[in-house]
Order: sequence, then C-alpha cells, then structure tokens
Amino acid sequence: MSDCTIGVFDSGLGGLTAMEALSELCPNRDIVYFGDTGHMPYGGRSREQLLYMARKNVEFMESLGCKLILAACGTVTSVALDTVAKETDTPLFGVAEPAIAKAKELTRNNKIGFIATQACIDSGFNQALLKEAIPGAEILDRACPKFVPLIEQGICSLSDERLYEAIDEYLRDIKAAGADCLILGCTHYPIIAKAIGEYMGEGVNLISSGGEAAAALAGMISSEEHSRPGKRTYYTSGDANTFRCTAEQLLGKSLSGPVIGIEPYELI
Repeated sequence: MSDCTIGVFDSGLGGLTAMEALSELCPNRDIVYFGDTGHMPYGGRSREQLLYMARKNVEFMESLGCKLILAACGTVTSVALDTVAKETDTPLFGVAEPAIAKAKELTRNNKIGFIATQACIDSGFNQALLKEAIPGAEILDRACPKFVPLIEQGICSLSDERLYEAIDEYLRDIKAAGADCLILGCTHYPIIAKAIGEYMGEGVNLISSGGEAAAALAGMISSEEHSRPGKRTYYTSGDANTFRCTAEQLLGKSLSGPVIGIEPYELI
C-alpha cells in the first residue's frame, strides 16, 4: 500500500497496545488514535449501538484524513466491522484473524483459551473462525467484564486483590482445562498480560489480538522510507489530561504526541 495516514480506534485506552506495536513497526507513518472513553466500555452494548458507534468512529477517522483504519477493539471487530466495511471505501481492519492464525501456529494440544468482552463472546464470531482454522480444537471461551474497568483505573498488578480475584474467576477453568494458548481478545488485556501470565504459568502462550493485528497490517504497508519520523496524534471523547496521565501510567512511558479532547457524540 502507498503512503497514508493510519487511524486506530478503540473504546478507550486498550487500543494503545495496538497503536504502540504499529508505531514501532511503521515509524515513518503518521498515525492517529481515537479512544472513545466517553462511551467506554463497549462490551455490554447492543449490536445496534455498536454498529452506530463503529460508523461514527470510522467517520471521525476519515474526517481526520485517515486512509487506512484499524478497529483495535475486539467487540467492534466481532459485532460490527464486517457490516461497516461494506459501507465505506476506506480499508478497515480488525483484530480477530491475525490472533487466530498465531494460535494455530503455536498450539500443541489444540486447547485454545479465548477471553474477551461479553458482546464479543456472545457474537460467536471468533469461536467460528477458530473452529474453521483449527478443526477439532477445544475452544475455552470466557467473557471478562471486570477487566476493562479495572485496567482503565490503572489496576494492573496481580498483587492487587481486586485484579487477582477477577483473573482467578475468569481463568480458573481455562487453566484447569490445560489450554496452551490464550487469546487476549480485547486490546485492553495485554496491559495486564504480565499478571495473566503469572497466573496461567509457564507453557501457556499469550496472544495479543492488537499486537498480531498491528504486525499483519504493517506487513501490508509499503516499507518506503521517509525523510521524517511519523507524527502521532491522540484524540479522546473524555478528558484529555486524564487520558494522557492514565495512558502514560499504563504504558510506562510518555505519549509521543498531543492529546486532544473532543465532545462525545450522542448515542442512539
């Protein structure tokens, strides 16, 4: 693909995991991020609302000049992206297929854990793709509604009792079943990957849906070098200062561009 500005959007801060991976892989591309924190979380919303929100997010990214858009959100990818992609000429990419391809590559016993938001799990989208990619696989899926609110509050350590209890509640059965791969189907979850990895133990491959999607997308983009480093711009439908402070706390480093707050659109 030729030179273009890349757009990345998510319900909040989770998509920054994909943004960071994409920034490292495409250092000379301009990348715009939109965290829709004014409407976070997405995981408990209806299909009608998710379609509406996905359309609004894509329209916003297009208004900023983005020619390629990554929906760094497992919920949107599973519930709305196929429909919205048919309504625009802008190439849209999700976070499902690359992670599933990585699971197929890494699994040894065909026991695949998949954790995501409630809406993502209920859609059955990823489970169907997994069954198609890995015939006979045992898919151990679980919705984890407590994770995103905890992460957005900066609660990310297994030593915090609140996070430990949530991880134990959601992953106990997956661990006991002997899954050797665990797909982090929400892009927030890699932020607590260390805690999840400590709980699951050695020998379990954690697969970041956002990271794998970023790698796949980067592989499709021209590697032509440019005379300047790419610009990074961040938008949020919440408070810009809160977004920056929490993002930098979660990522462990400063954001490499301005954070701009916008008014959240009205929901249907």
